[in-house]
Amino acid sequence: MAKFTIGELSKLTKISKSALRFYDEKGLLKPETRQANNYRLYSERQAIYAVAIRELKQMGFSMADLKKLMHNTDLSYVKGKLEQKIQTLRDEIPKMQQQLEHLTASSQMLSEVLKFYEETDDQPPPSMSIDEMPETTVIYDRRICNISAKNLWWERLNDVYLLRDKLNVTTYGPISAILHEHFLHQFFFEEGDMTVYMPIRETERTDEHIAKIGGHLVASMVYVGWYENLLDVYVNLVKQIKANKYRIIGPPHEEYLATFSHGVPKERYVTRIFFPVEPLQNSEPQ
Repeated sequence: MAKFTIGELSKLTKISKSALRFYDEKGLLKPETRQANNYRLYSERQAIYAVAIRELKQMGFSMADLKKLMHNTDLSYVKGKLEQKIQTLRDEIPKMQQQLEHLTASSQMLSEVLKFYEETDDQPPPSMSIDEMPETTVIYDRRICNISAKNLWWERLNDVYLLRDKLNVTTYGPISAILHEHFLHQFFFEEGDMTVYMPIRETERTDEHIAKIGGHLVASMVYVGWYENLLDVYVNLVKQIKANKYRIIGPPHEEYLATFSHGVPKERYVTRIFFPVEPLQNSEPQ
């Protein structure tokens, strides 16, 4: 009967030698003979076991399951374990889909963010953009809290992450904040009224922390840097809104496109600030 060294068995079955050694240590697939120099020799029967182990591993079975399956001749037991695994995978599909959508949205967002890093200091200040903000379903949390631009609001960002997990919803965009005070407030005061929110896919869900926002025009600017330096951007944006014959009709929003959660230093944070606006009528004063 044929004998195989660990290298030969590895080449034959496409199972790495390190994995075969691990199976040996765990008692899952021990070599039939071991010479004095610890040289492993596997039999043809063990090669067949190795192929079976590889197939079961590809089905996602754990080491504990493999041990039971490889030493069980009861087909009813095997069928039961397969059905358990099928149900487990079915249960995981919605979560995996949520992860896929979240990763895809994050990747697309960062593709846009990278464009802002290409700008140089020699370029003019950012210009205002007027866009339609579509009506969007969001999860949100509003409270009086620390809103100082000198600080990182990581606790509030963390609150929304935890709320997302609690409600089991699929988010697809960056975390944003609505600053219900005057835009100057965060630069001179420690506390204020703030809503933190994220857009979600589940448009028909109802909860006290789910709402619809948007459905109007917004005037925005994008800034690369630490939040404390946003004051000049706000002032510039307000001036451009008036110069272009628009008026502000709601509190400012800050959309955090690149933050500590992306592993970038604070001088590389990317923030989009915007106000809900509407055009002035010809008869209205600016």
